[in-house]
Amino acid sequence: MPKQTPYQELHLGVDVQGVDDRMKEAPTGTRADHTSLQARCMADVAPMSVEWLWHPLVPLGHLTGLNGDPGEGKSFLTQALATAVSLGQGLPANEETNPGNVLILTAEDHLGTTVRPRLEAMGCDLTRVFAYDRPFSLEPECILDLEARIAEMRARLVILDPIVAYMASSVDINRANEVRTVLAQLSDAAERTSSAIVIVRHLAKGNGSKAIYRGLGSVDFTAACRSELLAGHAAEDVTARALVHTKSNLGPKGEAQGYSIENGVFRWTGPSTLTAEELLAQPDTSRHREAMDFLIEFLALGRQPSEEVKAAAKAEGITYATLRRAKNTLRIKSRNIGERWDWELPEEDAQV
Repeated sequence: MPKQTPYQELHLGVDVQGVDDRMKEAPTGTRADHTSLQARCMADVAPMSVEWLWHPLVPLGHLTGLNGDPGEGKSFLTQALATAVSLGQGLPANEETNPGNVLILTAEDHLGTTVRPRLEAMGCDLTRVFAYDRPFSLEPECILDLEARIAEMRARLVILDPIVAYMASSVDINRANEVRTVLAQLSDAAERTSSAIVIVRHLAKGNGSKAIYRGLGSVDFTAACRSELLAGHAAEDVTARALVHTKSNLGPKGEAQGYSIENGVFRWTGPSTLTAEELLAQPDTSRHREAMDFLIEFLALGRQPSEEVKAAAKAEGITYATLRRAKNTLRIKSRNIGERWDWELPEEDAQV
């Protein structure tokens, strides 16, 4: 990951002359002076309805967290969001809307070799997507500058991938008070610009089984987000991927949405029954070993019809997902015999 540089004005190719002076002159402190604190009577607070970029997963005017292990397609998901916004296409379970602008801040993906080719493959309107690929520190002045760019380009979606790459080196991402200070300012920027800011995080290893405790760094990353999503795959089937809604402060959680990534091509696959617990679960190594032993024994005398193998495995309580994973581990061959498929062990295993 490139080294962070001290704060300097962001150059995103957008003219920021005429930006509201309130943004430029806002105080840079993290807390108001105690003498200026004033309580507001709730009768004087106007009720507000929530507007959505993707109902009910990604709200406008708030932070949304997207968590997942490396390799689960988090960047693909953000690029799919960017594509839908640029075209005005409805995201899963949502209607079409007006096209909007997108700002992508990425510290991991190369714009020319990764980001643009993926966006083009998805059919994105590239004239509506702006990107910045140099890490910088989310210090107060920089957040104000970022807010000015968002406002000037009227970006409906802003992506920070990953968020920890933009935390100043002086900020301990494991300390709640330090994280909350930065995210509170970022959240204010989202509210003032009516944009949806999506922050991407990797998962930490062995940090609890609940999704809200698994993100890298302080749990305050989750606390600051009004909505949080988890990307991953089923423990026993790496091809079964889903985006699961794990937290919502603005209403009921949304339905999980399946997706696939095959040969570098992303597509939505419809509603999914996968849960956060299933995405976070570790593969059952004992069941995997059992399935491998079953296949070695069943195929020891030669190739067998695949349907008979599957039926026998099911009778032994072995799921097809576990059986397929064991088949891949053993490099079992599939042969087309007329109207059926047979499975057989590799030659070196068949001779054992």
